[in-house]
Amino acid sequence: MNKKDFFYFGKIIKPHGVKNEFLTILDTNNPEHFKNIEIIFVEIDNTLIPYFINNIRITGKQAIIELQDVNFDMITELLVGSSLYLQKELLPKLPGNQFHSHELEGFSVHDKEKGNIGYIEEVVDMDYQALLKINFNDKEILIPVVEDIVKKIDRKNKRIEIEAPDGLIDIYL
Repeated sequence: MNKKDFFYFGKIIKPHGVKNEFLTILDTNNPEHFKNIEIIFVEIDNTLIPYFINNIRITGKQAIIELQDVNFDMITELLVGSSLYLQKELLPKLPGNQFHSHELEGFSVHDKEKGNIGYIEEVVDMDYQALLKINFNDKEILIPVVEDIVKKIDRKNKRIEIEAPDGLIDIYL
């Protein structure tokens, strides 16, 4: 099992009620899409452990989850604070310039003025906006992911076309 085949789904916050359930804060823009998942992976000691889900109730960005063969003591002693992951194949396909952060890694980035400025190492999700972290000749370039800059995402050719504001790329070179 390779962690790169999974995406971060949320974090276990605390036990909930008396039915061996726990409260989770979800890290997704579309929580309802995941209301029928049957298996979830809990990160314990840097290893993803699969658990079957008995019940999941999603409200906004929170979920109450009950796992098969997990009791209250396990939740409080082992699981609280753990990260939850799901398989990337569960993510819905997004159209046009919408994307899941992980799917852009390795894409080449081409600026209208500068040409090829490197490859995306990762998409850094900030509270206010995402940033493309680009490697160009061992130098890091950060480009905001906003409609005015990111013009086209070509999944077939693994290429992103941008129009960076004057001087933005130059400050990194």
